[in-house]
Amino acid sequence: QHVAALDGIRGIAILLVLAFHLSASISDEFAIYIMPLRMSALGWVGVDVFFVLSGFLITGILYDSKQRLHYFRHFYIRRALRIFPLYFLALFVILLLRHFWPTLGLYGNANDIWLWLYMSNFVMAVQGFGSFGLVDHFWSLAIEEQFYLAWPFVVLALSRQSAMRMAIGMCIVALALRIFLAVYTHGVEAAYVMTPMRMDALAVGSWLALYQ
Repeated sequence: QHVAALDGIRGIAILLVLAFHLSASISDEFAIYIMPLRMSALGWVGVDVFFVLSGFLITGILYDSKQRLHYFRHFYIRRALRIFPLYFLALFVILLLRHFWPTLGLYGNANDIWLWLYMSNFVMAVQGFGSFGLVDHFWSLAIEEQFYLAWPFVVLALSRQSAMRMAIGMCIVALALRIFLAVYTHGVEAAYVMTPMRMDALAVGSWLALYQ
């Protein structure tokens, strides 16, 4: 069931992310450091808002269809039709852009196959930001797709209460992994882009969907 208020939250998240990237570009290009730009650096939390929304909506869909026939088939077909066409069209446009404008300098040096497989976040965890240049931000889509692969099995296998406990456990594990990577290995990139370290926001949304 469509909830119009969530569209507003999604719009706020979009504005936060746009402000974050715009302020970073302006600051780097022109060496401008004014308070509004520094405050917009907090816009990265918009990504977490997206993750919470995804966990909430996907878990609601999965739980409502738990007793229906073809549970997995219906879910994965709907996700594919909703996400794949635009995503792969974007990748195709990037390929054309690289072919006709190879000197643009916004492409990165990582193998494109990881983008097509929704695994760009694994590469970025090792090579760092800039690995995919113009489409670096697709790491967040990779996290969501990886979540979609595993979470339907959890919802189907567990009761509502057990799934809620699982979501709480995911939050604890994600936080512990982030702290460990950031403090003991200095793996800031991995802590930011790997699914196990970012699954807490998805889990919060999932818990809220199961709680209501």
